Amino acid sequence: PNGEPVARILVGLVDAGADTEEYAAKLERTDDEGNFKFSGVPRGRYLITVNHNRYPEADDPTRSYPPAYYPGVIDKEQAQAITVGPGEKLNDLVVRVPAKQPPSVVKVSVVWSDGSPVAKASVGVTDVTQGESSMSYSVPADEQGHATIDAYIGQKLIISAGSDRQWVPSARNEPMER
Repeated sequence: PNGEPVARILVGLVDAGADTEEYAAKLERTDDEGNFKFSGVPRGRYLITVNHNRYPEADDPTRSYPPAYYPGVIDKEQAQAITVGPGEKLNDLVVRVPAKQPPSVVKVSVVWSDGSPVAKASVGVTDVTQGESSMSYSVPADEQGHATIDAYIGQKLIISAGSDRQWVPSARNEPMER
């Protein structure tokens, strides 16, 4: 973004005929100057992917960059394939990364069916932004059932909540948590 290097972002090399949602032939993270290098690459046609991480981590600061393809497009159909010959080295490829999405905060309140807070609830978060990859993690709620999720604009999350309170059947058969 803005011509600045992106450190530690995931770069993948995918067979141009393969589904980028399936797998990457090679995966590397950029160094502090935004450089990356693949070694032992068999000859063939490839797409270079950026941030198509199948198992992103919640605390990874690069996850707010949208997935992209070389030379800097979001749509796979606009991606430019590269061809690698036997023993060939490709240098000076510049991959433009779309702008980082602005941060956002999601405030969650977990309550029982009567409206009382679920103290220390476990709030499950599944990030389905990239579609092909989903990341799940949990955030603890406080004594008032409040939890804060650090996110970014445009992120797609599935949020669930649970409690360690034992289920007690009732005549109304109401849910234990919501």
